Amino acid sequence: YLYLPAGRFTPTINGVTYDVIVFDSDTDRIPVDYIGLNGTTPVSLSAEAALVTENTEWIGTGLIGGAEWYVVTNDVTIFDLKVLGTANLILADGATLTAGGSDGTAIGEGHAGVEVGEGATLRIYAQAGGTGALRAVGSERGAGIGGNGNCSCGTVEIFGGRITAASGGSTGYGAGIGGGCFGDGGTVRIHAGTVIAVGGKGAEDIGGGYCGAGASVTVTGGSVYASE
Repeated sequence: YLYLPAGRFTPTINGVTYDVIVFDSDTDRIPVDYIGLNGTTPVSLSAEAALVTENTEWIGTGLIGGAEWYVVTNDVTIFDLKVLGTANLILADGATLTAGGSDGTAIGEGHAGVEVGEGATLRIYAQAGGTGALRAVGSERGAGIGGNGNCSCGTVEIFGGRITAASGGSTGYGAGIGGGCFGDGGTVRIHAGTVIAVGGKGAEDIGGGYCGAGASVTVTGGSVYASE
């Protein structure tokens, strides 16, 4: 028998390397390191996080039994991920979370790739290498990250990782990060990482969707590629 503490391990046995995740039997959480901020200084921290899989639909403290911390440890594709309450998402080095598919058409019109509606908060963190990635594509009227069609965005805060967010469909009317079509942009703060945001027709890259009001946007670091 091999007894291991909760965590992620890559043992090599007989020349074969395995990816092993061990959960705490009481909480279904694993300890994960991530990079946060102490003021403006990056610091190494850790959290007990729930694992995001292809079966995950909702994340956040607003769920019954929902966690505050989540982690993506490998490549995962989810159609229409929703945040309820507050969710802190760690993108582990080498892992990519794809939300909304390749162009958003698979999730149905009006849905965001990662739904962060009014009153919800999503914070995104990376590990030391900064190679974890999130690719979020909304449907034709939904934001990449933020509001569904006719809905405003809550709060999106990015502390690291490689983030690509776009409104999809044939033309797109939602923001890359912010409101869906007719939705306001909410609050967006970017502290680190690489962020590429592409809004749809008449929408902002970071801000409001088509005919929606703009966002409160704060950028204190990182690389941001957005035209509006």
